[in-house]
Amino acid sequence: MFYAERAMAPRSPAEEFRPHRAPWSLAARLTGWYVVSAFALVLIVTGGLYLALVNSLAQAEDEILLNKVHVLSNLLSAPQPDETVIAQEIGEDTNAPRRTYARVLSATGSVLRESPGMNAEVPFDLFASALHPSTADARGMTVHGPNGRPLRILSMFLHNTGVVTQTTIQVAADVTSDQMLLTRYRTDLAFALGIALLICGGAGYQIVHAGLRPVRLIAQAAEDIGASTLDRRLKVSGLPSELRSLAATFNAMLQRLDASFSRLRQFSDDIAHELRTPINRVLIANEVALGQARTSDEYRDVLASNVDACGRLSQMVQSLLFLARSEGPQSRIEREMTDLADELSALREFYEPLASEAGLELAVACDGGLMAQVDRSLLRRAIGNLITNSIAHTPRGHSISMLGKDEGVSMSIEVIDTGQGIGVEHLPHVFDRFYRADPNRSTSEGHLGLGLSIVKSIAALHGGSVEIESLVGQGTTVRIRLPKAV
Repeated sequence: MFYAERAMAPRSPAEEFRPHRAPWSLAARLTGWYVVSAFALVLIVTGGLYLALVNSLAQAEDEILLNKVHVLSNLLSAPQPDETVIAQEIGEDTNAPRRTYARVLSATGSVLRESPGMNAEVPFDLFASALHPSTADARGMTVHGPNGRPLRILSMFLHNTGVVTQTTIQVAADVTSDQMLLTRYRTDLAFALGIALLICGGAGYQIVHAGLRPVRLIAQAAEDIGASTLDRRLKVSGLPSELRSLAATFNAMLQRLDASFSRLRQFSDDIAHELRTPINRVLIANEVALGQARTSDEYRDVLASNVDACGRLSQMVQSLLFLARSEGPQSRIEREMTDLADELSALREFYEPLASEAGLELAVACDGGLMAQVDRSLLRRAIGNLITNSIAHTPRGHSISMLGKDEGVSMSIEVIDTGQGIGVEHLPHVFDRFYRADPNRSTSEGHLGLGLSIVKSIAALHGGSVEIESLVGQGTTVRIRLPKAV
């Protein structure tokens, strides 16, 4: 209830005037998803390549630094270290583009040897955060010196290095060229990613545009279909499997609409034909009466004829209204528990005088205990229509029977006569509106051609069905099947 109250709450002025944002088209959504997924894949690949290059350069620098540590370790571990060679190793390549530095510390942290200018370029405190492993698989780290130049540094702790028992060797390499290479690589990657984004967008649009071509063809074909071209169908062959079922469903809907429009056109024609006769009758009778002076009895006859024609028109309109309402989705019936035997007996008592006047015998037979949840007035109307039809088409001296049968989960009501019967060619159409197996009978005789249509609608309202069997010269059986009361 709280949700319903919130849903019914009035919108604020800001919400009232907020512009409605149209949803994205399917093509835009698919293109966006394709671009995002494809570009994400390219981004992951290029990012992986960049990281691989970074790691490769770092490993190369670390190998250089470890090699320098290994050489210095061997020189310092000699029984009689050659100071000249050690000095050359520590101070080598001072003018090389890739400058390397080395520093040897004692166990107390005092500087024993270091490369010229190392204190200014690579201060001692840069190694404060560096590890001091003693293994050959040591990894360096990249830092920035006081002048902003990038350096790769490595610090290693050694034992028994000859004269000095414990020694720490700090080495560093200027990796400015590596950083410049990485900068150029990032620039190239950014350019490549921009081109890839454009390519992904263009390719995604073309792929989606080509993929949605069958949808556009279906839309164009559907746009050309109107009330006068409902016989057209969408071409199913050649469509993808996902759209083939959609097109088949659409074709089935068109077939149902075509059939409904055909019935509607036929129904309109039938109504116009059926209404024309009584209206023309009234019009001609009034024109004749007004053509010259008449006596009061003659005017009374004209009025009586008009009343009779208007009564038939009213009956026809009421029947049509009932059929229209019974087929509506909002149609409701008032059900009540009904004993079928009592209903059939009451109907026999009501129609007995009419049957006797026509020289017919009206009989009833019903299984005991048949109960149904039905609208009693509608059930009486349906069975009454069948009885009046049988009386109208059964010669004198014959009989009409009403039978109620238990059929397990359902029950049936049969109205059987031994009259004229109906031809086999007419049986599929007898429940159509305004259809008459005998075209010589007209509305002027009280036969509207709606009785069996009303019976069918009443049976459908109760969740049942109606069937007919007939042989010419032997009679007709109409069977209404209804669900039994639970």
